[in-house]
Amino acid sequence: MKKTLRTLALAALALPLVASAQFNLEEVWVNGVKDGVANPIPGLDGGWGKPTASNPGTATVSRFGVGKDGKIYTTSHKDNAIVTWDGKNLAQFAKLSPVTVTSWGENNAVTPADAKWNGTAITTDDAGNIIFNYCFINPTLSVKEWGVATPNGTVTDISLSTPIESFGLKGRLDIIGHIVGDVTSEKGGIGYATTVGSGVVIMYHFKGDGSKVTSLTAKASPDFADKLGGMNGLSVASPKFATIDEILASDAPEMEFYAPYGTDNPNSEISTALGLVTNFDKGVMSELKGLGNRRYYGSAVFNHDGKQYIVRNYVTPEFQATAPETYDTWKGVMTIGVFEMETGKCVASWMGSDYANPYGMGTISVEQVKENIFNIYTFAATGSKDDETPTVPGVYAAMLKLTIGTPEVEPNGTKEHPYEIATADDLCNMWSLMKSGAQTYFIQTADIDMTGVEEYVAPNGHSGAFDCGIYYDGQNHVIKNFAPKDRIAGVGDKAYYCTSVFGVCTGTIKNLGIVNANITATKFEAGILAAFLGGTWCPAVTNGSALENVFVTGTITHTHENDGTDKKPVGGVFGQATANVTLTNCYAQVEVKGKYDVGGICATNGATLTLNNTYVSGSATGGEANNLVANGGTVVANNAVAFGEGAVRDGVTLYAAGSADGIKAVQAWDAFNQGKLFNGLPALNWQNVTSGIFDIAVDEENAPAVYYNLQGVEVANPDNGIYIVRRGNKVTKEIIRK
Repeated sequence: MKKTLRTLALAALALPLVASAQFNLEEVWVNGVKDGVANPIPGLDGGWGKPTASNPGTATVSRFGVGKDGKIYTTSHKDNAIVTWDGKNLAQFAKLSPVTVTSWGENNAVTPADAKWNGTAITTDDAGNIIFNYCFINPTLSVKEWGVATPNGTVTDISLSTPIESFGLKGRLDIIGHIVGDVTSEKGGIGYATTVGSGVVIMYHFKGDGSKVTSLTAKASPDFADKLGGMNGLSVASPKFATIDEILASDAPEMEFYAPYGTDNPNSEISTALGLVTNFDKGVMSELKGLGNRRYYGSAVFNHDGKQYIVRNYVTPEFQATAPETYDTWKGVMTIGVFEMETGKCVASWMGSDYANPYGMGTISVEQVKENIFNIYTFAATGSKDDETPTVPGVYAAMLKLTIGTPEVEPNGTKEHPYEIATADDLCNMWSLMKSGAQTYFIQTADIDMTGVEEYVAPNGHSGAFDCGIYYDGQNHVIKNFAPKDRIAGVGDKAYYCTSVFGVCTGTIKNLGIVNANITATKFEAGILAAFLGGTWCPAVTNGSALENVFVTGTITHTHENDGTDKKPVGGVFGQATANVTLTNCYAQVEVKGKYDVGGICATNGATLTLNNTYVSGSATGGEANNLVANGGTVVANNAVAFGEGAVRDGVTLYAAGSADGIKAVQAWDAFNQGKLFNGLPALNWQNVTSGIFDIAVDEENAPAVYYNLQGVEVANPDNGIYIVRRGNKVTKEIIRK
């Protein structure tokens, strides 16, 4: 049963979320710092030192991480592997190539040249592959050596084939943005990366053979360092286009990126003509003291409904105004804002951690999970100089969910947001959702089998209170094998009317079938669908009670083990009506037994019962008053039929069981006109009757006999037994004895 548990949990936590009617941003899980108390990811210390010949893996984890499938992926230098964190568990995803560093040369050059150790750049493509580099801090190898881990954890290494001498590189490559496309496909995937201090953005183009990556080439963008007023650090460069075809169709794909660099230089020139590089200093990003002093900003671009959005590190003016003094240096490397690309407007933000870090960097990734739902991941690993201690040691991350459009409202029992009933447990717990004095709305979203459910609690009347109204739409589903044990007074308040699906029912039930019920009642009023239907107990139900497109099949017996002088009625559909009730497009195929008032549809009618396009078949026996329709009150029959033997009310036409004329009469009604039969009698058009007799109203004289078993399945060569026999437009039951 779908409830509002998530909403309640968020309210209880009082999370610092900013949302609007169109952009709803909420936490899924977070490892951050709250009120100065750190909650880093356990098992990852986040430090990184320069690799040495004796210990090439001193960096225990990458500075950067990427999110997908509810997890953060990062490289563990300690384990020489890609590891994942899902908010609860740290696990190994893929083992990487062995570390083979033997010595260091000038300018951190490695010997031998093909040695590999964990890098820091890591990202995903549209197909879910993980792309990462090797040899971090090496200005040559970190640009050249890469690996791809497919979703099953298989790793393929690939080296850049394009010469890098003309790129104008000045430093290592630490970080790369999301890659558009599938790097293992023939068209491949394209992503953009920056290198330390160079002002150069490299466009990488990975290609594959359909199962693994097979080649890697690159192009360099123009040098934007002068326009940016000096680019001394790194930032993520994100593709401008959403598809690989759009990038490949560009005249200069190596220039089609967004790079949200920060700058302390108020005179920096951003090329508005190109429209490709943006510093995104709208809002308060550039106004924060110290934020951006190294331009290490995380960012990610995504598209929705024809618009582009960018997610980047950000703190709101309100958050900044109340931030402690520690925010003077490297603040907000986890906190994020979501911006419209066209206007620069911040549409949602998250300030869920007061993480502060002197040398780390926040990295951000976005994953689309539905048309209007996106997972946003933010990651920050504390760094330090070799001779300094990190302010807040550790590795921090968070997963958020962004919903664009009207936020999903959890079911609350209103007409607009009804509760959803899908399982036997849901049905058994409906009583806890009913609202006193109001009408509670439900929809059934699947067929429900009640086999094995012995202790049932009726939705209304279970505690002797009857003022709850109900509106239940079965949405053309059924409740099967309803057969609870009766429980009498002294067992518990919830025992009242437990042998009826809805107990004391005031309101509307529609589009529902109750199939193969088998009930034995001992004390209270009883009926398969309801003990009472109708009533004036609920002030919210003012127009009487109704059943629409409902059918009931099965047996119900009242033993009156504790009857005394209080005579209890038993009905196939409901036991007693105390106010006006209307049935439209309904039927009952039932066997009902009792000691006092016994009815096929209703046992005791205390008001007006209106039957529109409704029939009953079966028997009502054993009582002082037996009637296939109802005892007492007024019955208004507008197309009402009874099959079988027994008393009926004026206006109700009685036919023999299985009468062809009766079947034809019912099939003339709109809700029964598709020729479907269930248990040999007309079924509602919406019923999923997978086997049975169809098109029986065929006027053929002397037509050959066609035999069906009692389940409605045609039998070619009938053996001894009872069969339904169709001869043209005539249907009978026959016993065959050979």
